[in-house]
Order: sequence, then C-alpha cells, then structure tokens
Amino acid sequence: MINSILVTLVAHIMSIYLIPYKVLKRISSTILKFYWGGTSHAKPIYWKSRDILERRKAEGGLGLRNLSILNKALLFRQVWRISKNPTTMVSRVISHRYGGDPSTIARREEKLRHASWAMRSMISCARTLKSGCGMKEEIWAGKEPVTLRNRANGSHSEKPKFVSDIIEGRSWNANKILNLFERGSAQRILSTYLPYEEKEDEIVWLQEENGKYSDKSGYWHTQSQRKMKCTNSKFWKRLWKMPMSQRWRNFCWKLAHNILPTKDNLLKRKYFEENLELLELGNSHLGHPSAGSKHKV
Repeated sequence: MINSILVTLVAHIMSIYLIPYKVLKRISSTILKFYWGGTSHAKPIYWKSRDILERRKAEGGLGLRNLSILNKALLFRQVWRISKNPTTMVSRVISHRYGGDPSTIARREEKLRHASWAMRSMISCARTLKSGCGMKEEIWAGKEPVTLRNRANGSHSEKPKFVSDIIEGRSWNANKILNLFERGSAQRILSTYLPYEEKEDEIVWLQEENGKYSDKSGYWHTQSQRKMKCTNSKFWKRLWKMPMSQRWRNFCWKLAHNILPTKDNLLKRKYFEENLELLELGNSHLGHPSAGSKHKV
C-alpha cells in the first residue's frame, strides 16, 4: 500500500524534477510514521532503520522505496527518451541550447552555468546512473567477455583485433569463429544479429537483456551501489513465498528480526520508564487504580 499509493502520489513530479532533500526527508518521515504507527501524526517506535526497510525482500527488507533513488530513476527515463529520440522537438531544442543531450553532457563531465532546474536535474541523475549505461559495441556479444581457444591465444597472427575481422560481407564468418573462440563464446557471437546496413553506435542500458531502460532496473541498479550487508536470502525467499496472508508474513518478518513489542524489547528501549507517568495519569483520570495506589486489586 505504501509503494502503490503513498509513493505514487508524488511519482509524477519526481519524474520531471529532482525534489529537494528536505522535502523528500519529510515525505519519508511521514511514510515511516504510517508504517510503524498506523498514523502520520503520533510518533511511533522505529524498530528498524530505514535502510533495512528499503532492502529487497530477499535481503531481509520490505522493499520500501527510497524516494531519493526513485526520484533519479524516474527522472532518468526522461533523459533516456531525449537521448534515444534525437529528432523530437524537445531533443533538438535541448541539444541546440546546451550543446548536447543530458546524457552526453554527463559523460563529458561538463558544468553548465546557466541552465534551467529541469536540465540540471536531468544532468545530475544522468551522472548517477551512467554506470548502468554503455555503448552497443561494448556488449556486442552479451555482457560476459568472449574467450579464445588455447591454441588461438598462442597465435598472435590469428587472434582477431576487431569485430570486423570475423565478419565476411554482412554475416559472421562461422568457420573462423568456431576455430578461434570457445564453444559458448562462439554460440553467443553467431546468435548476435548483424544489421544489413551500417549504423552509428548507440547507447544501451546494460542492466536489461534488450538494452532498454526501465524504472525498476534503474532503481535497483542505483540501490545496489549502496554498501549494505546482505543476510540469508534463502530464508527470506521462503518466508515471503509461504502460503499465508500478507499480515502473517509481516508478523513473521518482525518475529525474525526480533522487533515485536514484547516486554523485553520495550524495556530495552526504556518505553515503560518514559510512559509510566502518562499511564498513571490516564489511570487516575479513568478511575482505575494506579500502580502506586492503595486500592485492592
């Protein structure tokens, strides 16, 4: 409900501009209050840190969205559209005004002095997510590197230096590829599509097999760059796949993290000491005997 409703309320503006940090922090605080206390007004007990709640469910978290990362992932979709569609009106205006699209400017590490907030926002998120991008020529046979046969490694004359060395006309030289490369690498090369006409190299998203950007892959790619200690993924995967209601899964998750509001956990957080005076005041107001009264129970 938090991801699909509360976060979605601000998703539209987050896909256009970078939201100021203080605003995102206040929204995150409201979401955490809602989760731990069921309301956005009273201050609840925060049993676990926000970083743990934002982990994947398979890593011991709840998969709650980090708004700062989500903001950049949604905004990068605009950067991707401008970069992949240079003939559109917005792409031509931006390229003419700033000398290139936001992705190109981010790769050049250029600093624009007089740029709109929208342009600066796109350049900022392009710098954050540029590690997930690459040129098509860099992954011409998939993400994994190709390996040569042992006999080919010793022969420098037969070792290809360029991809064009194993292309004959507009098709792969199958005999040469099977002779030079390992079986798995040769199969990946031969299954790679070769266009009939030469095309300019283009930018691709390395986190997806089809090379196309998606908000989900952009979010988790940025999230994975944060240094977080992973826990037993097998246990958590089995927990979230158990045939029970979501309420019981959430209860088991709290039980596994030992964050249920038991007496021991409340004493560790000094909850009783802080609320003892309030409890006595409430009991006296309701006419109930307090802990220090002489009434018989």
